[in-house]
Amino acid sequence: MRSSAGSEAQTGLPSEYDGISAFQIIILGAGGGPNEDNVSGILVRSVAAQWAKNSMLAVDAGIHLAGIIRIFEKHTPDAIRCNGGEQILSPSAAFSQMPSLSSHRPSIAKPFSPVTRTSDWASTSHAQHVDSDAKLVMTSGPFKDLLLPCEDPKANASLLLRNMISTYLITHPHLDHLSGFAINTAAFHNTSRPKKVAALPWCIDAIKDHIFNDVIWPNLSDEEGGVGFVSFTRLIEGGNVALGDGEGRGYIEVCEGLEVKCWAVSHGHCMKKHVHRGSQDLAPGLVAGDRRPSRQSIAATPDSRGNFPHSELTPRLSQTPCVIDSAAYFIRCAETAKEVLIFGDVEPDSISLSPRNARVWDDAAPKIASGILKAIFIECSYDDSQTDETLFGHLAPRHLAEEMRKLAGKVSVCKTHAARADESSGDAESIRKRKRQNDGLDAERRRGRPSTREALQRNSTSLSPMSGLAANGDEKRSYHVSAAGNRQKRSPRPRTRTERTLHDRPLAGLKVVVIHIKEALTDSIPVAQIIIDQLRAYEKQDTLGVEYIIPSAGGSIYI
Repeated sequence: MRSSAGSEAQTGLPSEYDGISAFQIIILGAGGGPNEDNVSGILVRSVAAQWAKNSMLAVDAGIHLAGIIRIFEKHTPDAIRCNGGEQILSPSAAFSQMPSLSSHRPSIAKPFSPVTRTSDWASTSHAQHVDSDAKLVMTSGPFKDLLLPCEDPKANASLLLRNMISTYLITHPHLDHLSGFAINTAAFHNTSRPKKVAALPWCIDAIKDHIFNDVIWPNLSDEEGGVGFVSFTRLIEGGNVALGDGEGRGYIEVCEGLEVKCWAVSHGHCMKKHVHRGSQDLAPGLVAGDRRPSRQSIAATPDSRGNFPHSELTPRLSQTPCVIDSAAYFIRCAETAKEVLIFGDVEPDSISLSPRNARVWDDAAPKIASGILKAIFIECSYDDSQTDETLFGHLAPRHLAEEMRKLAGKVSVCKTHAARADESSGDAESIRKRKRQNDGLDAERRRGRPSTREALQRNSTSLSPMSGLAANGDEKRSYHVSAAGNRQKRSPRPRTRTERTLHDRPLAGLKVVVIHIKEALTDSIPVAQIIIDQLRAYEKQDTLGVEYIIPSAGGSIYI
């Protein structure tokens, strides 16, 4: 997992593509407010898809086009200007003419476009039509190696937006995750097809009802008489089992080379007196307008099951909560089958009225155990000085560390089961081998002569640690007991080194990228520094093997 220069200071990771990564994650915004130029916004692309048209998706878009422009403005001064006499790949090769995965699946053993001169590309399958109209070649930053037809960073950012970003995965419809997308819809004209918004149905309903309603914003969708710049894809929670097969069952392809599966998670509870659109129905006996518990009326400590007693709620209500929904996306690379997990805003199960993180960890654990999933992007909005009563549906380091401990337990179970399965497979083969040997032994006995093995044992004058036979003239009985008794009901085999270390650093190799940090905007120590110090202190205590990373806006991470 490697990071571009934009976040190298925080991660200490090299900036160059390592030749084996499946994803490039571009951080447009890593904060949680209140500064509006650094709120949630991430771009994801499959490295195997190269820079193909429609090969990039956005996960949330509180900041979007402005973040792309900022990257181009920072790195355009480092770009190479294309002179008319030089032979440079066409800009159309970068934006619209690259071969798609359906027609060509290149190996990802080498980075895409390490050079840009056609003389260096002549022997490869990527050689494209030479075009002297190319203006710039990016040489640094997340968009390194892209040929750009314009000199102005804003023009190039607009071109990338229209041609390469096809899908928007929205975790929940709060403004810090959606406002950039809404405003940027004005730039979606002159595209060959509508931009796709993929989300759970309740999220799409909220976007339709409260954004594209011709009041807050024009209806630019293709539903209910809208303009048609945006289309909606309603995802099924937990995946659509009718789609895909094998490890990819349930995933839906949302852009070139990338597939997703989604789980709903909880983001606090609603304070408003209404029937909520969320994941749970009203409790029996409650009707629309019944008072919901306020945040101030809820004690900080739940009972052992994570629920709050009735006596701590005002007024007395059923335990069915009115929750605010968010989502977590498993994103899968179709070429490599590797995955990354990206959360929207989320609260800890330990204080949630509707704890749902465990379902995500149940899905993630076997993927981590098998090496399929190596990175989780998850929020940690506040440091540990924030009380539980004022988290408002977010995580603090103590809660994120607690969630990692729960995940580690599930991963340990998966690794233990896998180790036992491997051992059972090996034992079965050993049993079959011994059975073949014993069958041969019985056949020789029936013919009235000792087997070669018995003959050797009779000539032995020492104890054999493998056969358990003593040279005392009782070899036949000893062997019979060993074969029919000990080998069928043998003592448990000593634990292997792998088994002994399964519970030692069960999350070793897992990168947890911390996002949605809320800035304090003071002269004191930055909140991000406090959070990462606290998380690393928990990791030092727990020794789970987690590596916590805080990225910077404008950087990228290879996974």
